[in-house]
Amino acid sequence: MLTLYRRHKPTCPHFAEGRHYHHCKCRIWVDGILGGKEIRQSLGLRDWTRANKKVQEWEAEEQITERVAPASLVDAWKSLLADLVARKLSDSTIRKYKLLERQMKAFAESVGLLFLPEFDLDTLSKFRATWKDGPRTAGKKLEYVFQICKSGGLNALRLKTLVLLMRYSGMRIGDAVSLSVDRLEGKRLFLYTQKTGTPVYTVLPDFVLKALEATPRVTPTFYFWSGVGKLESIVRSWQTRIRKLFVLAKVSKAQGNMLSHRFRDTFSVELLLAGVPIERVSILLGHQSVRITEKHYSPWIRSRQEQLEADVQRAWADDPVIASQMAGTKQVQFSARRVN
Repeated sequence: MLTLYRRHKPTCPHFAEGRHYHHCKCRIWVDGILGGKEIRQSLGLRDWTRANKKVQEWEAEEQITERVAPASLVDAWKSLLADLVARKLSDSTIRKYKLLERQMKAFAESVGLLFLPEFDLDTLSKFRATWKDGPRTAGKKLEYVFQICKSGGLNALRLKTLVLLMRYSGMRIGDAVSLSVDRLEGKRLFLYTQKTGTPVYTVLPDFVLKALEATPRVTPTFYFWSGVGKLESIVRSWQTRIRKLFVLAKVSKAQGNMLSHRFRDTFSVELLLAGVPIERVSILLGHQSVRITEKHYSPWIRSRQEQLEADVQRAWADDPVIASQMAGTKQVQFSARRVN
């Protein structure tokens, strides 16, 4: 059983009336038990009718049907600050961001906000009213605020595109995160150059290309990072987001399933199951030797299994027992035709 209620802001005239009053415009929350699990979270809605309909759908399915959790303010700031450090911005600039972070978190706590999408224009205006800065400083701080609000939604979009890219290209996460626009030629994606000097390309599906086109780049050159600083730091940030995505998707943690490498595995296995020779799959993966590919993916090589079955059937032709059985069968069939 789930219960709806409004989480009143301290500035709400009905704050003292508590959760039993719901005729204001404060955010709607829900708590209770669903599917044997305790739930308490914001619905991200202010309309009571829409909130009630959503909860009824959850109860009918006995599970929360939302696809993606909204970005939290804490996670959004953590991601932005990591990007600022990776871009090697000056210490003074980063200190200004950190000051704004403390102010924004304090304001969010005072009005009961947890998620970045809750900072709509009305909320941002109220946040702006708490500042004691001059017009010039306040204007610069507003730019920072809009940057953090923008980055939260864009990172969710970039995460979806990054997952599609790894799944349908077989790229390692480091190569995918550092993808630059010059590696795309129409549908072709440049992977690497072999020791012989031969370039290796793969082909991306149209919907992956459209996702890349629709995803705002971090810079005019790079899709998922600034191109400045240590790539390893940005890769770790994206790996953290992917793990959170796996948690939301309820992917089992067993056998290392919650790893970005699983998208590369899926790419490889699907090709092998479709009958693509392992030598070609090995080239696409950039393995130094086909033995490495065999070590990891030999159970899924369809052509090898089919060849094994054909070898067994050919061996039967020289088996005396099978030959005698086949001969007897033919003789009985011939006699039966003569009697008829």
